[in-house]
Amino acid sequence: MDLTKSLILFSVLVLILASCQSNEGTLSTREGFTKARILIFTNALEAYKKDVGTFPTIGEGLAILLLQSNDKPNWHGPYIDRRDVPRDAWLNHFIYIYPPIFGDKDFDLYSPGPNGIDEQGKGDDIVNW
Repeated sequence: MDLTKSLILFSVLVLILASCQSNEGTLSTREGFTKARILIFTNALEAYKKDVGTFPTIGEGLAILLLQSNDKPNWHGPYIDRRDVPRDAWLNHFIYIYPPIFGDKDFDLYSPGPNGIDEQGKGDDIVNW
């Protein structure tokens, strides 16, 4: 297992354990799954940027982490496993925005949450910021 995969696995485990410590002391499995998925994509996007020199455009989206584009000679992916389809625990597509407009990270990445409505990072959306 290479360093990147080890870091991703470690990050997922830390996130899952951290999500067990909610205010009521209960674990929301779907929220934990979605937070872990955001972390997986965040690490994959960072690895992509390291290779290519920039984050994917909104048009390229998260699909570029799986499929090489002919105009990206330094692409060394795939950066995610094919099983890591960019959907949350409620089967909603993740929303990826670069450059960011809502959060304070390098990009916005979030789930519309249980209600499936894009509330631009508010309401029950699960965000990376």
